[in-house]
Amino acid sequence: MNPEVFAMLAVLLFVYFALCYGKDRSAKFLFLEGLALAVLILTKPIFLYFVPIALALQYFQYRVNFTRAVLYMLPVLVLVGSWSLYSYRVFGTYELASGALTIMRRADDVEMSGKRIRAFIVATFFGDFNADRLYPGYAADPEPVTKASVAREHDYLTKWERGKANEADLQRAVYAEAKNFILMHPLQYILLTPVYALRLHMPVNLRGEGMDHTFAGSSVPSYQNLKSLILGGIFLVWYAFIAAVFWNYVNRIKDWQSWGVILALIPYSVVMYALISHSEARYLLPVMPFYFLLFSTFVVSLYKRFWLASL
Repeated sequence: MNPEVFAMLAVLLFVYFALCYGKDRSAKFLFLEGLALAVLILTKPIFLYFVPIALALQYFQYRVNFTRAVLYMLPVLVLVGSWSLYSYRVFGTYELASGALTIMRRADDVEMSGKRIRAFIVATFFGDFNADRLYPGYAADPEPVTKASVAREHDYLTKWERGKANEADLQRAVYAEAKNFILMHPLQYILLTPVYALRLHMPVNLRGEGMDHTFAGSSVPSYQNLKSLILGGIFLVWYAFIAAVFWNYVNRIKDWQSWGVILALIPYSVVMYALISHSEARYLLPVMPFYFLLFSTFVVSLYKRFWLASL
């Protein structure tokens, strides 16, 4: 179990109560929607920045008045605000959770050379094993969590464990270094965001781990082509699924009144995690049910268009 599982539950409840409110405009559903949003923020603080979007959705979709907007935000203000105050009292920071090391893993990619960026893109599409065949040595130290980034994190954590820095000081120091990394090459940082957005959609194995490192590091030289074909096939099938989801997503924009909250949550999650994290596949789990919803409605539309039409 990890926070993403609980975040997925909170996201589903948030969307469910939003749809319920859309049907009968009952104030209780509006309050429960706000409560689910508060739980989601406490579970995954990255969704704190979704609050203005959620308020905008309420206004443009349902024209909520000021009183109802306050009712909607009350659980967020009380639960999230009180936790932030508690964090300040204990750790000396208003942050809901520590995320500096995660941002650092994303920020240090500005040190990548052009060749390493190309290898990283190949690894994103077809795995580290295939990237290593084109760029020998890549699989031994692949992006986005390199040996250098792990050593840097270990250094920070060692200082904290030895009492040389408290949690708040550690966070501030890591944030400062991450900021310096980004300011060194801001354009490269931004341009790599689409690659991280794709990497967020990495296919996973039966343990829920990204398949990017599958077969990598194998000392057995046989069946190299077969391994490449297996990995390539898995990635191609998965990205075909993602393409179908994206196609149906675009088609659902015209049904904004019904799909608005889902259509807002998906790009928000993808863009935010691609910008400020190293994009592990598990980060997409909270909104993954909507991918399968979009895919299933895509299949149903194909069935109605081609199969039923031929009967």
